[in-house]
Amino acid sequence: MPAHGIRFCNLGTRFVSSLVMWRRSSKSLIALALILFIPGGGLRAGSNPRQWLWWGILQTVPSPVLVDDRGPAGNGIVTSLRWQVVPVNVSWNANKFVSPVEGFFVNPIRRYGGSAELFFQPEWALTSFENSGLQRFSAGAGLRVVLPLIGDGEYLACSFGGKHMFRWNANNSSEGSNAVELGLYTFLGIVGLQTSFDTSNLSRYSIGLTLRYF
Repeated sequence: MPAHGIRFCNLGTRFVSSLVMWRRSSKSLIALALILFIPGGGLRAGSNPRQWLWWGILQTVPSPVLVDDRGPAGNGIVTSLRWQVVPVNVSWNANKFVSPVEGFFVNPIRRYGGSAELFFQPEWALTSFENSGLQRFSAGAGLRVVLPLIGDGEYLACSFGGKHMFRWNANNSSEGSNAVELGLYTFLGIVGLQTSFDTSNLSRYSIGLTLRYF
């Protein structure tokens, strides 16, 4: 076999070996995530007070978001902190012997295996909106659908949905608007990327890193 053919075969072998190692390490990381970040090792919290306490503490950790800030004076970017609240989730990946509906504490395997959910997202800007004059506190509420892409959603999942943004200006007048939200998630949804496109002339888009600890 020519030398370049041998090199090609060696590269192919290394690629396959790397892919196998990545899948094995991904499974290990997901298993570790279930142990560290999900109360009860990924089981539903149920009525155990300690599990709910652990879950509640983890929910206080926010996700960083970059928010568009525009006005007559110009355009800019404001860094905000966002929290995720899911009061209702309906999964079509649930075991037929249990209810497909969960609230607040949602099993990630059920969520990212295919589900629809109502969500609420309070936000707090770290600096003032100098261009748009919006207040630092805002919130979004809406509906999203989560679909698995790779490995039943454990390796990669996506979401799409719509929401209403509740915002106010310096005079406490409403600056509410509607937005479309898109997302990608990996490692059982612990890490993800969300972006939204808004109808508001004061803030057209946002993009953020989502950190979820279930």
